[in-house]
Amino acid sequence: MESIDKRTLGLQIGFALELFKTGKYEESLIQYEYIINNYEFNFPEIFIAYGNCLFALGKLDEAIDSFKKALRINVKLTDASLGLGKAYLHKKEYQKAEKVFSNLVENESSLSAANYLAYTYEKQERYNEAEYLYVTILEINNKLHEVWNGLALFYKNCRKNEEKAIEAHQKAIELDTNINYLRNFALTLLHFDRAKEAIEILKKCLDLDLSNSETYNHLAVAYQKTFQKKLGLENFEKSIELNPENHSAIFNYAIALLSYEDYKKGFELYTKRWDNPEFTDKKRDFSNEKIYKGKKIKDKTLLVYSEQGFGDMIQFIRFLPLLKTQSEAKLIFQCEDNLKKLLASSSSVDKIISMNQNIDFDFHIALMDSVNVLNLDEKNIPNKPYIEFVKNEICLQKNDNIKVGLTWRGKKSHDDDHNRSIDLQLFKNLFELEQIDFYSLQVDEKSLEEIKNYEKLNDTSSLIKDFNDTANIINQLDLVISVDTAIAHLSAGMGKKTWILLPYFSDWRWGIKREDSLWYSSAKLFRQNDDKNWEVVIKKVIESLKNEVGVKS
Repeated sequence: MESIDKRTLGLQIGFALELFKTGKYEESLIQYEYIINNYEFNFPEIFIAYGNCLFALGKLDEAIDSFKKALRINVKLTDASLGLGKAYLHKKEYQKAEKVFSNLVENESSLSAANYLAYTYEKQERYNEAEYLYVTILEINNKLHEVWNGLALFYKNCRKNEEKAIEAHQKAIELDTNINYLRNFALTLLHFDRAKEAIEILKKCLDLDLSNSETYNHLAVAYQKTFQKKLGLENFEKSIELNPENHSAIFNYAIALLSYEDYKKGFELYTKRWDNPEFTDKKRDFSNEKIYKGKKIKDKTLLVYSEQGFGDMIQFIRFLPLLKTQSEAKLIFQCEDNLKKLLASSSSVDKIISMNQNIDFDFHIALMDSVNVLNLDEKNIPNKPYIEFVKNEICLQKNDNIKVGLTWRGKKSHDDDHNRSIDLQLFKNLFELEQIDFYSLQVDEKSLEEIKNYEKLNDTSSLIKDFNDTANIINQLDLVISVDTAIAHLSAGMGKKTWILLPYFSDWRWGIKREDSLWYSSAKLFRQNDDKNWEVVIKKVIESLKNEVGVKS
């Protein structure tokens, strides 16, 4: 250990700090490690700075150790406690984070800690406590821009309250016009489908910093949502050029290409989603060396696993027979339990296992990577019926009426559910059509309560335990009308006539403004216009139903 030369040490600390401020975290880390390993000192601030550097690099366990070292030297260091709490928060160790922040609030009346405590409540879905704390902080000091920003995101993500979210964003920006707050505001506008306004805010971000990759990424998404293809793709490319490691931009670029039906390039980029922070929790702890690459692996075992929503999985199970043929392997499919029976009669799957089951295998692949490994593109996606369900004893009432299934709501937790789901009362004119029996295919509690208000809408939820039961009901229907949910994929995958109701800007798999589907030969797409009015869409559905089956209202 070197003896302390305060001037030299000060210069080295200053250099490490400057590297950190300019975002050169790896270089800053090396500098701090040199200082810690080569000097004997008792300065807790060094350990705080080192902890902040480790935190910025995502090395959370090491960051926690560093903050704890600082606190062992001086237990009253607020910055060390804040750093420790934030690290716990990012590790999703919410109870530990809550304890740290609560102590700071009680012992030091720290409003900054209170802000983080509110966010900790938010992450634990303790929304009333979170909102109360955010509001209370602002009653004490309404000049805290970071709290206004946090409250805005709370109203967006947790309360789905557009008006309050925008008002809080505007308060934050009035107090501090920094690029992060502007960008958060733009993302909220995008979330509430106000892309044109988001574009103007993101242009202001570029006025502040022309070299920020993330701004170009969000601007590209906004252009995409306003159907400005050229500007959208150009801004994605600019974002990735500025930062080739911007995994969010790479993922969004892949989705844009898929929307424009460039499946070759789109699905190739889509395989990189595992580097995107949004997919970290979904990534399996399997060896990269064992990823299936598309070669014949006869006498080997290939594990194909589910990774996303039910709709995604039902859409992509069509590729299991192709994977089986291509690989010549024993094919094991790992999926959620309520999909297992639906696939039980599939001749292409040798074994179906639950998500929590462990099994030996030679190679593995995520189901949604199958298009890429099968070397398919938009010209040869198989779109004929492919779902082979297991028939059971479920039987709907037999009469001469036309039988129509209806799904109007998806999972509330879905990011775009506020755009894709429809208020059931908007279908009231549909229910006035004669000679039609309507069957709800919903199983959620809120929908079951709503059904009671509509005599012509039959509740089938008591018959449904899994997707195989739903398939048996759909098999007895003449038509399924559905918003963009797993039911739409199930019905169309069975070859049933399926009318899918889509928001103005829909998911990538439905393409741009087309009325048919590359994925399903029996599907017809009904889209919102730019007025985003569901009543207009439902009116078209009613007219189509009258024309096709000759019913009267």
